[in-house]
Amino acid sequence: MSIQNRRFWLRLGCVPRTTHKAATAVIESIPTASGTSLVVNVYRPSLVRRLLGLVWRLVGLGLRLFGLGLTATGAAHFAVPERFDKLTALAFPTDTRQWTLRNGCRAWGQGRPYRRVMMA
Repeated sequence: MSIQNRRFWLRLGCVPRTTHKAATAVIESIPTASGTSLVVNVYRPSLVRRLLGLVWRLVGLGLRLFGLGLTATGAAHFAVPERFDKLTALAFPTDTRQWTLRNGCRAWGQGRPYRRVMMA
């Protein structure tokens, strides 16, 4: 994972699962009369940033599910073309089966990119 990508996730308030940590700890050395002591400050993302991260992940999931459905519909045009011939005949009365297969190819091709959506 590149530095810019990691910074993007941190700014958004969520860390990718590969490097997931609940909080970021910063260790500071503070001199005192008896010597130096270590103080650990824990910084957590704000509630707004965590909610934005959740919304961001849900949008990505929704797009992936949309792509999966569109791809499955395109594949169904090839598996069971008789089911789609009635609907296709309304728009294309001649060469209905050929247009059904073309529509299936189009739906399958349009759905493929959505299955790999990464919202980062």
